[in-house]
Formats: sequence, structure tokens, C-alpha cells
Amino acid sequence: MRFQAEILSDGMVDFDEYERATLAAMQCYHDAGFDVVGPITDSLGFLTFSYGGVRDPNELQDRLADLSCEMTYLDLVSAAYSAVNAPTASEVSERTLAYAACLEEEGVAVEAQATSEEMDALSIESGTTRCMAAHSWTATVITHEG
Repeated sequence: MRFQAEILSDGMVDFDEYERATLAAMQCYHDAGFDVVGPITDSLGFLTFSYGGVRDPNELQDRLADLSCEMTYLDLVSAAYSAVNAPTASEVSERTLAYAACLEEEGVAVEAQATSEEMDALSIESGTTRCMAAHSWTATVITHEG
């Protein structure tokens, strides 16, 4: 936690600090034996990566390594960075409406009040991933592929 405390010591987290924390967590996963892919910058400017590999999720040591990397290097920094850089409710609404309009332009019917996740599923089902790449919110999730 000292790593994150140093970054947070001035009360602010800039992109370079956020990136340094992300890369440190990725290196930790790599050192623990996980295959790591990324990072990539998503459409919102957040870094994402995935990790996985042939690991036994029932083994206590594997689960501890899984939790330890983000707790040690990323969780607090990511939360602080996200709190300042997260989209406003208005931005979320605008992006969701643009996503629905894009899908409808591609001939995909979208229900009123559809969530980004529901529109992602429609994009995949219809093979219209252009709209998902341009407008999806769910791409910001860090995934664990087992």
C-alpha cells in the first residue's frame, strides 16, 4: 500500500500516476504467473487490461495473488483517478443516446431505456461492432479471464 500512498500523497492523481499504478499491477500479475494483455486506453480515457492463464482458482495462493496485485498497486489510485475523471450523468445520457442512434442507423432495433450492456449484446448478436467500439461504456471494465 506504500506504493499507492506515495501516489496519493499530494491528494491528486494525474494520468501518468494512474498509468504507473496500472503498469505496476500488470507487472505484479505477470510475476505471479498470469498472462497479461494490455493496457489499452478505452473510449473514456481509462486504462484496461486483462489477465488470465492456466491457474487454479481454488488454490488459495492463486486467489491471494489475484487480489493482492490490485490491492497493492491499483485499487485506491484507480478510484481516485476515476472519481475526478468519471463522466457526468449528462455525458452518460448523451453517450447512451448516441449508442442507440448508431445501432438504429445500422438497422438494429433498440428498446427505450436499454443499458450499454444490453446494447453491447445487440451489437455482438447483429455483428455491428462499430457502434460498440464508438459508444460502449462497458469497455472500461478490467476483466479476469480464467
